[in-house]
Amino acid sequence: MNPEFSEFSYGFALTHEIVNRLQRPSLTVAPSFPSLYQEGQASGGYDVRWDIPGMPLILQFKISEWMVKRTAGEWSHFREPYYRFWVRGRRYSDQHDLLIALDDGISEVYYAAPVIHQVEALNRAFIIGLVEQSSIFFRPADIGVLPTDRDHAMAFLPGRAYGYRCSDPKEVPVSGEGLSFSKILAGRFRERPLIQPEFYFQRVTELLERRGSARAHLTPEAAWGRRRDWPMAVRAGYLARTVLGAELVWVVDETRLSVEALGTLRQQQ
Repeated sequence: MNPEFSEFSYGFALTHEIVNRLQRPSLTVAPSFPSLYQEGQASGGYDVRWDIPGMPLILQFKISEWMVKRTAGEWSHFREPYYRFWVRGRRYSDQHDLLIALDDGISEVYYAAPVIHQVEALNRAFIIGLVEQSSIFFRPADIGVLPTDRDHAMAFLPGRAYGYRCSDPKEVPVSGEGLSFSKILAGRFRERPLIQPEFYFQRVTELLERRGSARAHLTPEAAWGRRRDWPMAVRAGYLARTVLGAELVWVVDETRLSVEALGTLRQQQ
């Protein structure tokens, strides 16, 4: 059964919830919504917390098909109704290869997919704060390089430790399900060194601009125009959205910042 809601609707609902859930006394997050940028404003119309060291989080949203027929391609792995989403092959998009390139120990990079498919279920989850609990997460690096240029199904069942990349079956560990995802993020954040945003946004911009410019609709002239004057954080967010179709989030923790950085953060807020 096809999902009743769009990838955008799901992505917005999940990002909104994760951002709010991580807003604890010390943890602060800022999603990279390029549409929030307003040219001509002194601050760029953007959250100045981008200047604070933190952890980059990239979420690539997928929507899930609910497979109920025994003739479904991945039925043999479960022998009961299951969910699946599609990973785009390089014949159509560089998305998966780019996500693997970014999943290099600096960024936290995940595919996020719902374990619901009806619009009223998404609406209910959004209202009561259960979108993350109704989601599952896989790392692109765990899925691995696709063996062919075509699209590949990622099939899964809620509550299972593994999903399957098909049609050449490969077990892929679940990287988080439900509310465990926020706990995993918080743990990863405290284990790794903080990243300087200027370094990271420059790196992301160079990678995505170089790969994206290979496509006619994303030539530097067509893609940027007046956007060349945007701050690097905004450029990185814009390219994450247009080239990857992903959301870029910057996570910081006041308890791990220096006294000088913490004072700057509070002044800017």
